Amino acid sequence: MSPLKNGMIEDWECFRAILD
Repeated sequence: MSPLKNGMIEDWECFRAILD
């Protein structure tokens, strides 16, 4: 996982939840 996504892990989890 890239540093940017790592810094936004909380939003990333929500984003993945939407895709899922």
